[in-house]
Amino acid sequence: MTLEDRVTSIIGQIYEAVEDETAWPSVLLSLSDCFGGAGCGFTVDNARSGRTSVSVSARLDPYRVREYNEHYHTVDLFTSRSRSLAAAGRAFASHTYLTDAELGQSEFYNDFLRKHPLFYNMAGSMSLDEGTGVYLTLLRAKRARPFSQGELDLLDLLLPHFRRAARLGLSLRSSRTPYQALDRLRAGVIFVDSAGKVTFANAVAAKMSDDHDGLHLTPNGLTLASPAGRRDLARLRALAATESRQNGNAAVGVLAVTRPSGRRPYLLRVSPLRALDLSVACENATIVILITDLEESSGVDSDALRVVFGLTPAECRLAALLAEGDDLTEASEQLSITRNTVRAQLRSIFEKTGVRRQAELVALISRLAQGTSPYPAAPAERESK
Repeated sequence: MTLEDRVTSIIGQIYEAVEDETAWPSVLLSLSDCFGGAGCGFTVDNARSGRTSVSVSARLDPYRVREYNEHYHTVDLFTSRSRSLAAAGRAFASHTYLTDAELGQSEFYNDFLRKHPLFYNMAGSMSLDEGTGVYLTLLRAKRARPFSQGELDLLDLLLPHFRRAARLGLSLRSSRTPYQALDRLRAGVIFVDSAGKVTFANAVAAKMSDDHDGLHLTPNGLTLASPAGRRDLARLRALAATESRQNGNAAVGVLAVTRPSGRRPYLLRVSPLRALDLSVACENATIVILITDLEESSGVDSDALRVVFGLTPAECRLAALLAEGDDLTEASEQLSITRNTVRAQLRSIFEKTGVRRQAELVALISRLAQGTSPYPAAPAERESK
């Protein structure tokens, strides 16, 4: 794929992500490819509180992202030295305001960056509002050399589209309440606080609870009919509470919930809330539980693919065609996109679903369509007799 094709594809993905926030990791993966595999992400900097965090990222170790958000943002020389440059609206590179020697002798490098290893930074402002800045940030190793002027120019070309997407996203969110949007979903959505109590449940989740068919909402939280299911849910909830809030779109855990009625199981996806999710969540919510009713559809369900794996609408369409037996050429013709775009979407699908080959993807989707968990069952204690 030529550079021009890559840039055109990224711009298209940016505007798709305005309507579907789950698409941002895919956008960042494409951006990373465009800059030679550099790690990248959105960095939110609150200058008044002095707190900086990475919200969504690609090709950055989630464990390291958590370390940064919890501590190393306090010694981040990139952010502290570049705040004045952000107002200019153009992309800026770390080697222009920070010497290699200064960075190499710092706590930020020796205790944090070196572990990745990362060294050079390039960033641009997406929005600056009342002391809070959102930056598009790219990082790479010292051996890869500083970001060039050509790369700065390329980021400058893309930044207006990211800024427009940020403004459009805010406009869309202000035009409808978050809860109205969540009530329109076919999946059940539940926000849970650190104590396990439900802070919000959309209309679909409430209906599932009222049916008393395998799960129920109580004042103390979500409970499942099966004792083994309750244990697995508690384990996944505890894992989500301690995991980094930035795991791309990968689920912390997926659980198939047996229903006493004998109907196909509910599929629960338990994940920590990302920073972008927090804009629509109750203030004290820390975990989101998404519930798919596999009884509602037959065959490949796009909503299930989005809920369980975090695929974008475009990726859902491609995955469905592949599951139905189309090859990449046939899929590109059906979707009216180039084979290069199909390959890029397939790479993103592989990364989100955790498979490496097309045959594994088809098998994974087949298990989902049959109403079984797409992942191996979580180990559970035997129920005492």
